Amino acid sequence: MMRSNGDIDSANLCHDIRSWWQADDTPGIESQERQIMRESLRRRLLSYIDFRMFPPKTMYVNGWPSQLWEALLASIDAKIWLYALCHGSTYNVRAFSSMVGETFFSEVAQNDRRGHGTVSCQEFGQFIGNTIEQVQIRLDPERQFSNHTFDSAGRKRLNGRKREATISTDRNALCKGELGIRWEKARCNQAKLLPTVKMGIE
Repeated sequence: MMRSNGDIDSANLCHDIRSWWQADDTPGIESQERQIMRESLRRRLLSYIDFRMFPPKTMYVNGWPSQLWEALLASIDAKIWLYALCHGSTYNVRAFSSMVGETFFSEVAQNDRRGHGTVSCQEFGQFIGNTIEQVQIRLDPERQFSNHTFDSAGRKRLNGRKREATISTDRNALCKGELGIRWEKARCNQAKLLPTVKMGIE
């Protein structure tokens, strides 16, 4: 529809984003095909910047927020690297979020020994050092793409059944999510009190 209306650039952008999303979410696609589906968005993002220019882009890259631009590229590149790092040369793409960077830093936060939710500079350096050591050990140039069970054609989803429900027309029936008159009126619920009322300020 967009192409028939003459919105070619917008249609190409939507196609690249949808292909990237399907590569990370849809079962039954071979691993090599997944990477091909990601490449169109990767090429688009890299075409927006010239690394020879100074000063470099800061806030936006051709209208894209720089954080989003970097996160998308890092995610796409990380997904291809994982085939070389994982045992068996394959992994389930659904085991990671669409933004690998978020998954990485959430894992880093779990290694916080002080309970502050973040790691210290020293702990972060040790964490990265362990990661680099594992990369050097597992990196094998002879490894090739292998399909995970999630990539097999048998994992393609069938069209889901449409769920149908009815709404009771009884005048005394409770609506879904309603707690009832006794719960709402006969019990004290301080969560609905304003802070000024709790503090005795009128």
